Amino acid sequence: MGAEVKPVINSMDDPLLERFRPQERCEHLNFDVHANVARIEKDETDKTIVAYSVDLRLHCRDCGLPFEWVGLPLGFSHYQPTVSIDGQEMRVPAIPLGGKVTEGLAGFRVTMQAFPEKEPTRQ
Repeated sequence: MGAEVKPVINSMDDPLLERFRPQERCEHLNFDVHANVARIEKDETDKTIVAYSVDLRLHCRDCGLPFEWVGLPLGFSHYQPTVSIDGQEMRVPAIPLGGKVTEGLAGFRVTMQAFPEKEPTRQ
């Protein structure tokens, strides 16, 4: 059996979330969205814009609780939406209407796995 993986960030016992305790009573009726649009240049010498990325964060305006984006892979991609490692920033590629996606741009994806409780034996 693999080790049980317990999410910490979602636990209401997490001291990092202590300042958001009012959310236990909050109905989350009002929201603020922070959006940042990045213009991606071809390289350091060629400043041609080859892509755009929109980073989005959402939190409750009343209690301040940040929201997490679910169902997206961890990482960064110019070809599909992804999410930051803490789940609080969605990164979405964008192109101007009628534009074309630039192929061959670098990105990364984080994969997670449970580690075994003990080292495997070598034969």
